[in-house]
Amino acid sequence: MTAGVLFTVAAVVGGVVYAGESRKPPGPVLGADPRNADPCPLISNAALEPFGNPNPVSDDSGFNQCNVIVKKRGKEANVKAVIDNTPVEQSPVQAQDKGRYRLVTGPAGVGSCVRRLLLPDRYEIQIEVTRANTINADACDMADVAVRSADAVITRGPIPERLSDNPASWPESFRWTSACRAKDSPLFPDRAGIDRANPEVGFGRWKCTWTSTTDQVAYELRFARSKPLIDTGGTKSTIVGRYAVIEDVPGKDLCEVEVQNFPYLDAYGDDKDEVLEATVTGKSLPPDERCRLATQLATSFFPPR
Repeated sequence: MTAGVLFTVAAVVGGVVYAGESRKPPGPVLGADPRNADPCPLISNAALEPFGNPNPVSDDSGFNQCNVIVKKRGKEANVKAVIDNTPVEQSPVQAQDKGRYRLVTGPAGVGSCVRRLLLPDRYEIQIEVTRANTINADACDMADVAVRSADAVITRGPIPERLSDNPASWPESFRWTSACRAKDSPLFPDRAGIDRANPEVGFGRWKCTWTSTTDQVAYELRFARSKPLIDTGGTKSTIVGRYAVIEDVPGKDLCEVEVQNFPYLDAYGDDKDEVLEATVTGKSLPPDERCRLATQLATSFFPPR
């Protein structure tokens, strides 16, 4: 099959089958340890300069995400690269064979566009553009430029690892741990329908989700970077001696608990916190119960002192 030919990607138990294609693309695109791959080199700032002034942001959310904010005349568009697991049960999609990956092109939205680069071993790179209309740009043109940038990186070899001076590379960073370890804690908030031993595990084990089989109550633990917790709303508290903020979100039926790991300065000299986020969602639960469970979930992540 030649590059550019469309074919169907179908989901089967244990992996993705590429219809009409028996060979796998060579790897490893993500290197020997996928957790070390840095998503930021995937998007070239220079490639986005025709659309405006690109400003890279390596720590807007999780460890597997990198953003480039493209500014023009006081407006901002967002280009995001995320390294993620490919869902086990995905609907069949059309994809282009690009050799080391398979390209899936999604339809354009209002100022938005998504591209997926399907990699071997059930990984993928997601390129997402939002708010392109605010800078009078075509979102899919921006996404395709970002894909060509990522293609150049992938073609050269493994995606580069993040630098040692990156706070996510510090020994105390949550990046080296598993959000799923909470399931082994005696403090884990057991509840009917929650199977603590079998969570949905996110990329790098940096996110772990438990969903009840009886009432759709969901627990989620994830690692993130955020503005300083001390500057946020919510109820200030401490969890195992760490600064924390507890907030029930009106209209979303969820309570979120954020626990500080450490503060640091980002690339622009602004204050940031690396945090653990514990979220409990459930329409059937009153706010106080959601926040009690979320606090207990956050507590269960930390080893007893």
